[in-house]
Amino acid sequence: FDTPSKTYSFYLHFCYKTNKKGDIAPSDNVPPKIKQQMEHDAIQNIANLLEQTTFHNQNQNNPNNERTNAKQHLLSIFEEYEQRQSRESKLVKDLDLLDMIIQADEYEQHHYQQQQHQVGDGDEKDDSTQLDLSEFFEGTPPSRFQNEFIQSIALEVHQQREERRSEELVMIANRKKTQNDKKRRNKTNIIQSTRH
Repeated sequence: FDTPSKTYSFYLHFCYKTNKKGDIAPSDNVPPKIKQQMEHDAIQNIANLLEQTTFHNQNQNNPNNERTNAKQHLLSIFEEYEQRQSRESKLVKDLDLLDMIIQADEYEQHHYQQQQHQVGDGDEKDDSTQLDLSEFFEGTPPSRFQNEFIQSIALEVHQQREERRSEELVMIANRKKTQNDKKRRNKTNIIQSTRH
């Protein structure tokens, strides 16, 4: 791998995400052409900040170690990332997708744990509001990853999520049954007490 290029690709991608304030989710319903334009505009904004900046580009394509314009370099790395032609850009894309599904899984887990905490405090909150971020997982199946190692991690994230979600659904069903039984008993007690 070309380590400097890989590092720049990572940095570029996360600068872009910071500039546009996060990933665009499938539920945002942003058409691909508009999303592509938003990405281009964000990178252009970042690159414009580097208009007068140069640096010593120490890679194989610059044997004389000449100064390189940072703006042009940034834009060329972005183009490489977008085209997904180099191993580095494919790796960065796979890691970005992996990051997305891990974050989605963590959000779901956190939401469920918050609900468990509320129920544990006596709040009989309806668990039907279980956070479901399936769209991120459906749009990012393990087969979408190109790097075998990252693909195996993605597969593990998918499998663990499915197991966890199944367990959560059983627990929610049991809790709802317990709540309904309790309501029925209370109603029966009220009816019996009014008869006496």
